[in-house]
Amino acid sequence: MSATSIGTERLMDPAGSEAAKRLNFYKNKISANNKTTEQQYLSFLLDLKGLDLNSWGRTREGITYFKELASKLIEKIKTIILKIYPEYLINEQQQQRLLPSPPKLSVIEQQLKIARAEETIHNAHLLSRTPKYWIPRKRLDIQIDSIITKISQLLKEQNSNNSCFYIQFYGLPGSGKTATLCRIRQILENKFVEKANDENDNSLPNFVFITRFIHLTDGAVFANEMLRNIFLSVCDKLKRPDLASAFIKAFHLKTILATAKTAFGNQQSPIIFILLDDVNLIKFGRTLGRIKHILKKLLPNICFICTSSSNISIPIFAPHTMELLELATPTLDEAISILCGITNEGEKSSSFRFTSDQIGILRKMLQKNSEINLTLGFIQRDEIIGGYADDISSTIEQSIAKAEFQCGTDNVRIFCEFLCCAPCGLTSLELLDAFRMRNYATGFMFEPQDVLSATPLLVLRQLGSLLDFIIMDRRRVYFFRSTQFAQAVQQRYLQTAGDIKLANETLANIFLNPSESLENGNEQEASAMAMVFPRPLSKDGGMGIDIRRARCGVETLKRETLCSFPYLEATFRALGLARFLSIFEELRYTRAKNSEHLNRMVEQAMQWTG
Repeated sequence: MSATSIGTERLMDPAGSEAAKRLNFYKNKISANNKTTEQQYLSFLLDLKGLDLNSWGRTREGITYFKELASKLIEKIKTIILKIYPEYLINEQQQQRLLPSPPKLSVIEQQLKIARAEETIHNAHLLSRTPKYWIPRKRLDIQIDSIITKISQLLKEQNSNNSCFYIQFYGLPGSGKTATLCRIRQILENKFVEKANDENDNSLPNFVFITRFIHLTDGAVFANEMLRNIFLSVCDKLKRPDLASAFIKAFHLKTILATAKTAFGNQQSPIIFILLDDVNLIKFGRTLGRIKHILKKLLPNICFICTSSSNISIPIFAPHTMELLELATPTLDEAISILCGITNEGEKSSSFRFTSDQIGILRKMLQKNSEINLTLGFIQRDEIIGGYADDISSTIEQSIAKAEFQCGTDNVRIFCEFLCCAPCGLTSLELLDAFRMRNYATGFMFEPQDVLSATPLLVLRQLGSLLDFIIMDRRRVYFFRSTQFAQAVQQRYLQTAGDIKLANETLANIFLNPSESLENGNEQEASAMAMVFPRPLSKDGGMGIDIRRARCGVETLKRETLCSFPYLEATFRALGLARFLSIFEELRYTRAKNSEHLNRMVEQAMQWTG
């Protein structure tokens, strides 16, 4: 069987399945009602007058013809089907589709729905990053035990005076900061939640845990938007819509913090643990994220546990209110145990059994650097598992070079450029489209090997150790696993403003509505977009918004400013006003690249929010 037929079969229902039987039933019924030759054929004639079909198909006349042909075919097929199934006929007088109308949610429910979606994504990522087996690290375990004891003591002493604290771990890349944060949450939940559920001890308060990984989603980038969604999630967990209504009206960081102090400052409020990973990456917008005077006191009943790559704290609370702790780096033996999955009991947390020679190679590679880097160690471990024990990468750049050798330098470069410039990651289908659009720019997009190329998927597989993914809007979205990886790739491939501009322009086309190009008279661009995924903003008969397009449509806003009403409406409906305002804050970070007209419009829009 050919590769093409195998690929086609993947798109079809298996023979004998219920779906295939149901489809065949409808097909046979339609065929039985169209017995004459005239009924069985749809006649459409095209006289090219000797012109080449592929060349003519790219002209304005050709694009218009194929668009009209598709409409006529659809209408003809609909007519045939509706003759047999008249019950599916749309009521023209009432203009109502048979699809159920979307439920109308209140403003509070809409905002809570957005907060729930954000919470779901971060909780799923938390589960994926929490170590299944905790490998003992002597110095780190002492630090964690000390922190847990200190937290318990603080909560006990301050229970009547509103408990609060701020602890921030900092350490080098690859020191295990994210895993440590996940471990601390796991211990705190086991310690306090179980006690809170003890019926014999009613004196203990309730506890709420919220975790955010900065830059994992676009809602976890700007401080004001992130904290607003966090507190909305807390209100949702407490089933307190009355508290949520106050946060819905708050957009400025100062207002959000003041609202939190009022909402959770009484003695009956639960203790809220907010765990933030990579707080050094948080952005503070010039309009909504700046406060004139930092807070001299922490928020009552709110406990912050954070990680960062440096000992610089976030500019919200006064330094004397924070405790900064340097994370202990793992020893060589501890790193080997973590990477090879060896627990105290001698069991294996990894399904792969490492030989003594492989462990020796890994130990040798880890010793090449002055500090143990677990992030790089996982790449080296995966290369050993993949059979590359004789050629292990000692740096991230060498790992990328190995992918270039396997898949081609240009292919890896294009792949990495897109992931670096994507605001919140890309799906595999979007990566396929981006490759095709880049080929279109060089004139080869319409060749079968370009349209159906599996090269991006091969690159995706080759760079698997550098990547992670989340499920967003029921799609798997890929991104670089560590900021260390993203920075290395950016320095390697995006060295000039021209490279960045080309990658961003291609991504902008990926999230462009195909119908907009036809309206603007850009036939070639519209033709190139004919197969692009995802489809336009509105989906499911107007029942929803394509969240991926709304999240990644910033370039559309840059081009259309405040006139791209479909994009504005989609952003409001799917992501909320807070995200929309953050988009304008983000544009302020790129003032040097924006047009003068765009900068004026952004400043005007931000003044409206004041």
